[in-house]
Amino acid sequence: YGRHSTTQLADIIEQTANALVAAAARGVIHCNVKPSNLFIVKDPDRASGERVVVVDFAQGKLITAFPTLGHPGYMAPELVPGVKPEWRIDAYALGCIAFELGCQRPVFLGDSWDTVRNKHIKDLPPNLRSFVPDASASLDRLIARMLEKNPAERPKKMQDIAKLFQLMVGYEAPLGETVKD
Repeated sequence: YGRHSTTQLADIIEQTANALVAAAARGVIHCNVKPSNLFIVKDPDRASGERVVVVDFAQGKLITAFPTLGHPGYMAPELVPGVKPEWRIDAYALGCIAFELGCQRPVFLGDSWDTVRNKHIKDLPPNLRSFVPDASASLDRLIARMLEKNPAERPKKMQDIAKLFQLMVGYEAPLGETVKD
């Protein structure tokens, strides 16, 4: 996928966050949120004409025993052996996807699984606006909060993430228009 407008990005992230909220309400944490687990399908009932379908929820059950099964580009820093899966892991991954949708590159680059993983653990993530200067300041701040190393510093609930991205989209905004601050 290429660089998305703020409205497109916000629509994708808001829908994904709402799917993760619904899963968590049933006791399921995804723990492997990444672009290849998000499918965009046509949906004439949505203003955008598209719906996000989140797939592959199996990893959440395995994460406490095998936390390195995920993709290093989207793994939260706190994902280590024995960690109890919780929604903030998915919030971090969703922040990585939002960053990538916004500037068409991953948060961290590296030549190996370990290099990328270590950058997620140790390095401060770049701001979206360092790659896309015309990006919305509010979008930049929200993504930065989702990418906080300390899970307690991320937004308080996945529902909050969904709502904030929903506000960027608006119910009637046609896909492709950019929402301003």
